[in-house]
Amino acid sequence: MKMEDFIGEVIALYFKGYTVKQALKIMENRIKEEDLYIAIKNYEGRVKHAAKA
Repeated sequence: MKMEDFIGEVIALYFKGYTVKQALKIMENRIKEEDLYIAIKNYEGRVKHAAKA
C-alpha cells in the first residue's frame, strides 16, 4: 500500500466519523491482513513449486 493511499483512507475514515486514532488502528489492521495475505500466497507458491520437483 502506498503512503498516499494510506493517508487517503485515514482521511476517508475520519470523515465517516472515526477519530484519527481509530482510523489509524483500522488501517494498521488492514496492512497486517495485506502482509499476511501476501505471505500466504508466497508460501503456497513455494509449496506448489516443491511438489513439482
